[in-house]
Amino acid sequence: NGGAGNTQPTLMTPTTVNVFNTFSSFIFGFQTAHLNTILVSLWPITVLLGFLALKKNKHISPETIYFIMGFILPNAAAFIISFLVSPVYLARYLIFTLPMMYLILSWMFSTYPKSLAYALRTLLVLVMAATLAIEAASANTPVKENYREAVEYIEKSALPSDVVAVSAPFTIYPVLYYYQGSASLTT
Repeated sequence: NGGAGNTQPTLMTPTTVNVFNTFSSFIFGFQTAHLNTILVSLWPITVLLGFLALKKNKHISPETIYFIMGFILPNAAAFIISFLVSPVYLARYLIFTLPMMYLILSWMFSTYPKSLAYALRTLLVLVMAATLAIEAASANTPVKENYREAVEYIEKSALPSDVVAVSAPFTIYPVLYYYQGSASLTT
């Protein structure tokens, strides 16, 4: 249509559920709705663990404050901009804050007694590994996209006079990887 307006993703205005789902997906990956609901509903435990890190007379270093702000501010800004200007809140757009989240978790565990810190680190790594295995093996994982089968269907169905339009634009690369059809491909 001669404009870039058709290349914009259609995002909905976020809710607080989206924020909690972002944090959950950063730690546990993209899970089925049922498992994600269970993981997100454990937020009171996270709050309790946070309170354990706030010991009396414990000095928070400037670096830790930097990591906390570096994680919270972009997430909050994207959330607020989504209401005031245009929806932009999406977990994959905020992935650059993930290292800071892990550093905050690491700092938080370092404030605990050694035995508790070791147990919680081990538990977190085991849960992360288990949810990674579930994500990799589950056919119900919401973000799995089977480009190969989709392209095979298009190759069988499209005629040389057809035009295959791939949307959104970031999906063009996996489609190009598999596509060998005679129809013209565009985004």
